Amino acid sequence: MAKFGHEIPAELVQQIIGYLEDDEESLRLVSLVSSKFKDHCQRIIFSKVQFQHPWNAPIGPRYSPGKRLLSLLQKSPEIGTYFRDLTIDGGCTDDVEESWVAQDLDFSAALKLIPPTSIRRLRISNVWWDDLPGPAKESISTIARSTSLHTLVICECPVDLLSVCGPSLKHLETYSLTNFRPSGRKPAMVERDSSFGLETLTLLSSQYGPPRIEMDYLLNDANRTGISNLKRLRLMFSNMLHYPAVMPLLEKATSLTSLLVFQSSKPDCKPTLDLAVLPSLQMLSMRGHVMEDHHPITALLKLLRTASPSTPLTYIHTYTCCNSRPLYVDPWKPLDEFLADNHKGQLPKLSRLHIRLFSYKGDRKAIMDRLEGALPYSKQAGILEISIDTEVKQYSNYEPF
Repeated sequence: MAKFGHEIPAELVQQIIGYLEDDEESLRLVSLVSSKFKDHCQRIIFSKVQFQHPWNAPIGPRYSPGKRLLSLLQKSPEIGTYFRDLTIDGGCTDDVEESWVAQDLDFSAALKLIPPTSIRRLRISNVWWDDLPGPAKESISTIARSTSLHTLVICECPVDLLSVCGPSLKHLETYSLTNFRPSGRKPAMVERDSSFGLETLTLLSSQYGPPRIEMDYLLNDANRTGISNLKRLRLMFSNMLHYPAVMPLLEKATSLTSLLVFQSSKPDCKPTLDLAVLPSLQMLSMRGHVMEDHHPITALLKLLRTASPSTPLTYIHTYTCCNSRPLYVDPWKPLDEFLADNHKGQLPKLSRLHIRLFSYKGDRKAIMDRLEGALPYSKQAGILEISIDTEVKQYSNYEPF
């Protein structure tokens, strides 16, 4: 049996293991078959690693993965070279309690054993940067400097961390960055010699306002952020009043082809963004929740009215969550009427309107019939596509952008 296992070609081993890629338990069992299987399985198992205290964990010993991780990397240093996607989540803490990351000194030591060039995606969240031990800050900064890092997701970190990132960074997501520095310390010097190759930027606002610190940094030419070359922008703001603050960034993102906005608005509200400043915009996604007097389709319609006839918009995507509220025709009819009046003039290149809707009240066919009845022009023009979810499914906030 062992002899036969050694004779299996490497290509066949990879194919066999490929069928198990999403089944971690099976991968662990298969890795025990032989050293040939072990290497391939471990590369998959450890390619995506997440350190996070379970949010619903019962009260007990503090989450402390550092000791086991340090021991693993000391005994099997090759494991660290398999890391590709690394998440460090401090979990749920209060204003007094430090996160486990700040208290687990073995974890800080283990981070130093992970080759920085192995990491392609790094996510740091729910961690107060100032609470971290020096070695942990140093290791995170070293990973950020790596020329292999292409995706960075950071929450409640100093904006200066962006200054150590190399030009290989292509995808950036930020939430609640800070510009706090000890008294007398100047802003960090930008270390990269050329601009980011940013393709995707995701900005989240907080209860305190829009992400001004991030935007000020990104709009500063001295920081070499390359915003003019940005292709995809996702705006996940908690308050529609935060959106106007992002207009200076839109005006500079002249190569932007895709815009995703999370917003619901009242019929009498003014548009919060102006699509006319985006000469390359091809795809627009609007998503949000239907509330008593707010609707994401109302917000979408207001945005579409700002588009210039020269805007090459070809694809409109919506994701509307109705929750328990019954589906009603408005404001779908005004959207269809706008498209009927402006498809050939203001939106001449529009070829697809994809409506995705979640509602666990009513059956799928009834909802489909009512939507199609409210959107006769879009259906007749052959641009309408409707997807109905009546059961809770895993759905990315950013899909399909």
